[in-house]
Amino acid sequence: MKSAKIPAIFVLAFLMIFISSCSEDEVIVTPENPQEPETLYGAFVLCQGTESYPQERYIGFYDLLKEEYELNIYKPGLLPYAPRSIIYHNGSLYISNSTLMVYSQSKVLKVGAWGSEQGTLQLEQNKFYVPNLLFSFNDHIGLTYFYPQESFTGTLEFMDPGHIGVVTEFPNIKGFITDHVYYDNKLYLTSSTYSPEFKDSSVISISLPDTSVSKVYLGGKPGALILLNNNMLLAACTEGISTFYYVNPATLQKTDSVTYQNGFKKDLVFDHNRNYIYFISADDKIVKFNPVQKTFTTFISNPFSADNYIFNSINFDPHSGKLFVLYSSNSTYVAGKMQIYSSQGYFEKTLTIGKNPIQIVFAKEN
Repeated sequence: MKSAKIPAIFVLAFLMIFISSCSEDEVIVTPENPQEPETLYGAFVLCQGTESYPQERYIGFYDLLKEEYELNIYKPGLLPYAPRSIIYHNGSLYISNSTLMVYSQSKVLKVGAWGSEQGTLQLEQNKFYVPNLLFSFNDHIGLTYFYPQESFTGTLEFMDPGHIGVVTEFPNIKGFITDHVYYDNKLYLTSSTYSPEFKDSSVISISLPDTSVSKVYLGGKPGALILLNNNMLLAACTEGISTFYYVNPATLQKTDSVTYQNGFKKDLVFDHNRNYIYFISADDKIVKFNPVQKTFTTFISNPFSADNYIFNSINFDPHSGKLFVLYSSNSTYVAGKMQIYSSQGYFEKTLTIGKNPIQIVFAKEN
């Protein structure tokens, strides 16, 4: 049986029609993916430095995405004398510098945190008194002072973030302020007087924008303040056998307390997910505190004590759940150290950083 043959002219006509129809089809263009915004994520370390060369009054930066540390991002080089406190607020760093030296002026600096502005001095404001603690809430930046130089001058002021020379003063607050919590439109501060006995130690409350003050008295010198998961305040006092006070912020009444025999030294940081608190003890340990069960356990014993290092500051990264520990050497010629512990509490790494690191803050922007 012979197979049917298709005339060549029909094949040619079919191909021409097919090609013509394809050429008339709309060309499909695959759209480019929109560019994802860059994630900025890092830890800023304030190093107070020493008088011994190199002085190393630095702002260190640890890139938490690249896991790389830069010893100093501050483009002018050295910070002014006696850097005291650092915060991150809306893409910038704010740093207080406290000095009584006749050749150096106390200052507050505003420094760029990211990109081409990182480390650039954006604003500088001289201060006639001695700045201490910086903190931020909403669109306010708070600054505390070591003591009032004049009887009418208080130890707390608010600065405009864009114009740090524009301030609101609180002349009725004259105590030594060590920490703050902002909750339910109220500002809570730990405060004590400047007497050797630290009389009038208290948690004070300000209902903004009103400047009137309410307070609850504590025993010992209050050194730190945090807000617990049950919305109770916890104040840690540093004198002798340290007492941790539970305070109801609504009534400003003490509801409970627990003592720690080895003493609280500084830095109360809270892992909200696991409901654990970490702090530096007076006997140079990192202690883990369960505020519900009221139990204390040693989390880290100083691994560098034989090399004359001490715990100088700790902070908890709320984004990664990691704990960062800063060590300072008692020798003015030796660099500082930073250790990182995972969210599960396991040691990850040790880094060499600037001399006398005193504070670390975290920031993440998308």
